[in-house]
Formats: sequence, C-alpha cells, structure tokens
Amino acid sequence: MWIAAIKATAGYFVEQTKLNVNPFAGIKVRKDDPSATKENKVEPRTPPRKGFNENEARIILTATLATPSHLTSAEMKAAKRWLPGSAPTAAPARTS
Repeated sequence: MWIAAIKATAGYFVEQTKLNVNPFAGIKVRKDDPSATKENKVEPRTPPRKGFNENEARIILTATLATPSHLTSAEMKAAKRWLPGSAPTAAPARTS
C-alpha cells in the first residue's frame, strides 16, 4: 500500500516539473517468489481481529463502573463513564 502512495506522490512531482522522472514507476511487489525455498518463504498471517470478545467487553465495561479516585476531577470521572449512545438526549416535545 505504501508503494502506491509513494508512486502517486512522485508522479505528482513529475507533473509539477519538480522531478524529471518517477523513480518509483517500475517498482512492483511480488505476491509469491517461485525461486524462494521452503525455509525462506514467509507464511501469510491472519489479520488481527477487530473488536472485543464478550469477556473482554465485560471487563472493560465493568471497569467503567469502578469508583474513581478522589483525586480525579469531575470532568474526568464523567469522561470515563461515557459510552456511545449512553449520553442523555432531549426527548422531542410532544404537542397534543
């Protein structure tokens, strides 16, 4: 991904006549090197998971209920308790 960014940046500089040629134009990333031996091959890794499992979420949310230190400011106490969607919202006024 970073190669595409540097190629595009250098291409922009060529267009703006700040560079004569794009030095990154010919660079390609090989997906699999057939000459690599089995010992040298890097096994593809699974991407890291996103989010929390149920136990991790329980630990985090339980920690927000802990009694804060007496040294913590009121603003910081409120910030530690905030959760998306938990902020009070004004109910729409009813006309009846």
